[in-house]
Amino acid sequence: MRTHLQAPPPPDNTTRRTETKIPRTPNRNHTQILSNLPSASLLQCTLTSKLLHGLISQNVELQYILAKDEAGVEDNPTNAHMMSAPEKLAILKETERAWLTFNYKFTEKVHFCKTTLSGETITPTGLYSVMPNAYLLGCAVGNNQRKTNALQYARLPSRKGQVVNWKTVSVGKEIIGFGTSVEEHDLIALVCYRPSVNGEPAGMDIHLLRFSTGLEYSDADKHIIPVCTRCSFPRPEGLSISIDISGENLVLCVNDILGIGLKVEMFIYNWQNGTLRYGPEETSNTSLVFLRPDIFIKPEIIIELEADQLTLNAYYIPPSDSPISRINQHIDSFISLHLPCLEVGAELISISCRGDPSPRNGPSVCPSLSTGGREAEGDRGGEEEESKRPFINRSEDSIIIFTYDVQLPGGEGRDETYTILIFVPRDKLLNLVLPSLEAFVKSFEEKVEEKGKGKAREGGWETQREEMLWTHWGPSITRLFLYIGESEIIGETSGTRYVHLNHFPGPVDSPNLCVEIKDFSGARVRRCLADMQKRGLKEGGGVMEKKGEWKVVTEPTVIKPGDSSVFEEVVETCLPFVCTLSKERFAFESVFLDEERIINMPDWNGEDESASGVLSDGFEVLYFG
Repeated sequence: MRTHLQAPPPPDNTTRRTETKIPRTPNRNHTQILSNLPSASLLQCTLTSKLLHGLISQNVELQYILAKDEAGVEDNPTNAHMMSAPEKLAILKETERAWLTFNYKFTEKVHFCKTTLSGETITPTGLYSVMPNAYLLGCAVGNNQRKTNALQYARLPSRKGQVVNWKTVSVGKEIIGFGTSVEEHDLIALVCYRPSVNGEPAGMDIHLLRFSTGLEYSDADKHIIPVCTRCSFPRPEGLSISIDISGENLVLCVNDILGIGLKVEMFIYNWQNGTLRYGPEETSNTSLVFLRPDIFIKPEIIIELEADQLTLNAYYIPPSDSPISRINQHIDSFISLHLPCLEVGAELISISCRGDPSPRNGPSVCPSLSTGGREAEGDRGGEEEESKRPFINRSEDSIIIFTYDVQLPGGEGRDETYTILIFVPRDKLLNLVLPSLEAFVKSFEEKVEEKGKGKAREGGWETQREEMLWTHWGPSITRLFLYIGESEIIGETSGTRYVHLNHFPGPVDSPNLCVEIKDFSGARVRRCLADMQKRGLKEGGGVMEKKGEWKVVTEPTVIKPGDSSVFEEVVETCLPFVCTLSKERFAFESVFLDEERIINMPDWNGEDESASGVLSDGFEVLYFG
């Protein structure tokens, strides 16, 4: 007789291990549910069960979602729907691999147009900009070769032999500067000089045009916005301006370089209805970058007796119907992020910042160029050919770069120039300042409530700005580089990447510049580390490819006080990145970057330059995809 022993029941304090069973629904239902999760949650799901791990790793649609997150891109609304998930995933993997290994697909020379169809001469001037898939260049049309009276622009080639169609637009005035919001609004904003007429003082106007047609922006309430500046300028040569657009907000900064005792003026407009929200506000420079459509950050300088203090000040543009807008006539920064202290005697020469693409309120427009504007010689090539790339860079993942040129007294009475580059991801900077914004808005709400109860405080509506020391925020989310001189670090950002030139020793008569790409995508850093581990390679070592070499940099950059530093303290920054160096050597003066290509400016000789010293022949494109 066989005896069956039954285990006693577990004590009450024992927890039984249970299994989570997933309902046996069709895989397509799982896919639909999982596709709505954030990428981080999707990755976590792969760790919860074999079923989910297998489903996610073998499903092309879910793999495409993860690949987009790693690359910092989103679907291009123009043509993403025309391709299947396997096609888009294959293109994205090929493109990311090309950037990592510097394996560009082709090169193409693009020539500027030199005459209009009516035979007028087109001469490039000192204004230019590179935006996704397009190059914009200020130019002088006609006999006057010094005044920028037109804007020339074209879509950049996406295939070998593609015809580049140039468009030339003009509003009949001298152009001082311009800004764009093409992907979000199909918008070009020209800042034009308004000369003195009938005793009226000279001034400026903002002209709003459509990028796709070159015609007036009919959807705006006003396609011409007058700028009421306090600057008094008889001519535009002494003006330096910047213009940035995100959502409905347009921020214009004007610096009257020739003015006496005048500071930089900042104006904030709702460009869609033409109203001036704030300004003119005094500020220290013309540089700023948007963190989201209602928040921007400005590098500022606090002049002190011994050394200048550098800060990053964040500003909030509230809705026009909010309590803050009703009670506060000036825009105030709500947090000031301190940068490392400069050495005693250091003098700041210039400040700039950039982070492309700018944040958008809604989906991208991605317009094509159509007929309109003033045609140039290159327009004879036929219809505009758009990029077939099914994805575009995502603004929240992009890297922001702050550039500072600093002078220190050198030996024998000679000053030494240094350049500081500070890289910080836009999303990390935004997440850093948001708690301070919440406190800032709450303080205004409390003041409004006190006013309603008759308890309004004396002294106006000023709020306390938060101050955050560098050591409390900077080291972990930034990467700082210090260079002696300026010529070797000319570069540009697009998405998570930054490109610049590096000098290598070699014969004087041969190219000695390599292209360096720094990619600050955290997901790509992790992917490359995993790839190196699979290959059995040590972290920090280089990986040789056919056309380039790449490595992952996780070790901190440490800059110590001394002969080769402009800081009075040790500066350590730790933001990891992937660095790619080209094996090929180039003879270029500077490089620009967009989401598909590197644009190389050759070092032309003097006879190919315009009267202003700007390149007048063209440029070369390295296309990656």
